[in-house]
Amino acid sequence: MERIGGYWIQAMMQRSAVRIGSVLLLALTMAQAEELRRNTAMRSGPGAFFPVRELLKAGQFIDAGDAFGNWVEAETAVTNGWIPRVALTAPRRGIDYSGLLAAGEAVNVSSVDIAAATKGAFASSYSDRHGVDVNVGKQMESINVSPSLIAMLAKRLAPAPAGWMYDRLPRRPFDATIILSNEAEDLLGQAMVAHLAENGFVNNRQLIDYVNGVAMLVGARTERYDCRYKVAILNDDSVNGFGMPGGYILISKGYLDRIENEAELACVIAHEMAHVSLYHGLREFKKREIHRRRDAVFAELDAITGDSSTSAIEADLNRLADTSYLKIIGGRAREDELEADLFGTAYAAAAGYDPTAMVELLQRVGGSAEMDAFRHHPGIGERLQTIQSGISRYKMARSGQKRLASRFLMMSGRAEPGAGGAGEGAVQQ
Repeated sequence: MERIGGYWIQAMMQRSAVRIGSVLLLALTMAQAEELRRNTAMRSGPGAFFPVRELLKAGQFIDAGDAFGNWVEAETAVTNGWIPRVALTAPRRGIDYSGLLAAGEAVNVSSVDIAAATKGAFASSYSDRHGVDVNVGKQMESINVSPSLIAMLAKRLAPAPAGWMYDRLPRRPFDATIILSNEAEDLLGQAMVAHLAENGFVNNRQLIDYVNGVAMLVGARTERYDCRYKVAILNDDSVNGFGMPGGYILISKGYLDRIENEAELACVIAHEMAHVSLYHGLREFKKREIHRRRDAVFAELDAITGDSSTSAIEADLNRLADTSYLKIIGGRAREDELEADLFGTAYAAAAGYDPTAMVELLQRVGGSAEMDAFRHHPGIGERLQTIQSGISRYKMARSGQKRLASRFLMMSGRAEPGAGGAGEGAVQQ
């Protein structure tokens, strides 16, 4: 087993099906029946990038074993593997699906099973109304990173101990705000991608694998470590980055071309992950006045729309997609951007990257008027102050954090394998 991103994972091989002697006896003795409190996926290793072995439902019982970081060994009647620790904790009580029309403190649609027919209706009507192909977003679902690649990337990093970030940062602002079903969130993310990918994606397998490998290391240090983040490179020379519901992250080719080392790449991805992990673009629903009960989904929907049919759910999803799109594309709130700067920098630092790389990136590219990514952001000076004060106040800088410029140049195709370069060494604090 290898230690990757602060968690123990098995790289390049599956767990053996046979345990012998005292090891088997100890495992059986320590295992205990646990009830799943959320829908989740059992994976072949402790990380969201490992293949799914079995989809599990809330209320199902599993035999839980040892925990490594945020992942727990588990066994069902079908197979064994790893589940995220959060699957064993009850979600905070929010409001139901009808809250998407008039939400209160939280949006909770996890009790609603969106039928396949609804998904099809949503995709069709949304495409018709906006002149986009929602199926474009589904292309990102094919992105899969080999655990062996992630193991290779992780060998150069010294991640912070488990809990390091949580002991430093403020209380997570997403607590008791949004709990959205994976199905609904994926639909929203795919709708956003459809708007943004008019020119298609960069088709470079090595580059995509590398960028997503870095993303997996950083994503393992976010609050939503069990989310399978997916990063695509927009075939666009502007400078833009977007983090959308469902873990869909888009970085433009123009932005990537201005990045000079892996730490900067990690910080850019981490910033967008913070928008996802902290539910930016969805949290505005908590500002609405009506707080609805969770246990009367269709009755409440009837009261608002007069219809709890597939068409009503479809209309609800369309409205949320429109609202989220305007929030994400039209300019995020100032506090969201500063929050993403702070938390994103902390994610990258926890993964073993030099957090000051984000400062240098902003200083280098953020002052230009043509920087589309920063058009709706707070001023560069305010962002730099937030990041620099955050690094100092929350003690994000650690000895051994890396920038990895040479590896970035090689893996991104800008330098030949074996070419030398500066910036590979550890940052000494």
